[in-house]
Amino acid sequence: MVLSALTPDKRLSEILQQVKRFPSEQARITQAYKATGKPHEEIQEHRNEWVKLIADHPDCGVKKLRKLNSGGRIYAWLYRNDYPWLMQHCPKKETSSVAIRDVDYPGWDKENVSILTSIYKDLFQAKGRQRLTASYLIQQLPRTNSVQKHLVDLPLTKQWLDVHSETLENYQMFRLKSAYQALLEQNQTIKRWKLIRAANIREELVTERIEKQIIALEMLEGLRQK
Repeated sequence: MVLSALTPDKRLSEILQQVKRFPSEQARITQAYKATGKPHEEIQEHRNEWVKLIADHPDCGVKKLRKLNSGGRIYAWLYRNDYPWLMQHCPKKETSSVAIRDVDYPGWDKENVSILTSIYKDLFQAKGRQRLTASYLIQQLPRTNSVQKHLVDLPLTKQWLDVHSETLENYQMFRLKSAYQALLEQNQTIKRWKLIRAANIREELVTERIEKQIIALEMLEGLRQK
C-alpha cells in the first residue's frame, strides 16, 4: 500500500514487476564490481553513457560508435571493466543501406556479359596468359566480390562463364601450341620432351588429346623441313 501511495500512476502488479528487477540489476553491477574493483556508481555511469550513445545514434554500429568523440573512451572502459554487459548491449551489425530488392539484377547481368564478351578475345590471345578460370574472369569485372556472392542471381553471367571458362586440358593445349611457336622462333627441333618441358606439362597430366596434339606438331615440323 505504501508503494501504491508513492506511485499512484502505476498498478500494484507493475510496481511488483519493477521491484523484482532491482535485485538482478544490482547483482550484475555487484558482479562487475567484484571482478574489476570499480565503484558501483562508476560502472552505472559508463553504462548509462553507452546506452545514451546508442540511443542518440541508432543507425551506427559498434565501429562507428567507437569513432565518435566519447565513443572510443566509453567502449574501452566497459570492455576492460564490464565486458559481459557490454557484449549484451552492443547494437546489431550494420547492414547495407541498399535493399536487395533495389538491385537491378537483370541490368547488372547484361552488363557483365557485355564486358566479358568485349575483353575475352584479348584475354584469350594474350601471350603467356594464365588459365581463364571462372574466378579469373570474374576478377575482370567491376564489383568482383559482389558478382561472386550473387552469381545465383546473375544467370546470364553464370551461363557465359560456364561456356567460356577454360578447363585444365584446354589450357595445356594452349600452352603446348605456344611452346611450339617459341621453339620455332628459337630454331630448335620439335621433340616431344621439348614441347612438354616448354609447355610445363607434367607427364602424368598428358591426356590422349594432348598426346595426339604433340604427335601432330612433330609431324608438322617434319613437313616443314622438307
